[in-house]
Order: sequence, then C-alpha cells, then structure tokens
Amino acid sequence: KQGAAAVGVSPLVIASACDHFARVAMGGSKLPKDAPVYGLLFGIQSGSQVSIFDSAEAIYDLNSPTGHALFPVEHIEKKNALWTAVFTDYKLIGWYAFADEL
Repeated sequence: KQGAAAVGVSPLVIASACDHFARVAMGGSKLPKDAPVYGLLFGIQSGSQVSIFDSAEAIYDLNSPTGHALFPVEHIEKKNALWTAVFTDYKLIGWYAFADEL
C-alpha cells in the first residue's frame, strides 16, 4: 500500500524491555516494585519505514510537582549522544512504558 507505515522491532529490544520490567517488578532495582518502567528506543527511520534495533533504560523522577514522571533532559541527551556516537545511523525513535498511567 502506498503511504502505509512499516515498523520492525528487534527481538533484542523486546527482551531488554521485558528484562527491565522484570528487574523492577521483582525488586532487583532501586525503584519500588510497583514503579512505572520507562525506556528509550533507538533505530532508523526512512520515510514511513521504522526499524527499532536497541533500547536503554530511562531515568526519571516521580517526585515532580505534578506527580507525573519527569525526565531529566540532560540524561536523554547523554544517552542519545552515546548511542549515536557508536551507531551513527541510529536516532532516538521513541520510548516504551510499562505503567498504569502515563
């Protein structure tokens, strides 16, 4: 179809995100067991074709004045710079969340 989008997700991304969630949920993290889990997605986008190849855990603060997760911009910029320095074709494509509310 013309204009149809295609998204591919590497099995590594799925495994990493699930591991991230499991570590938090099982108490293997500094976060409370019921804390939301957020991460960044890296890959390549060419037109309507998106390929997600890697992910990274996102640091956030739940003690923001609004009560919602607050993501330090400098952390995201640092992660983005590290990934794109190694994988020059990769871009920060988006994020993932395991949470009751966003």
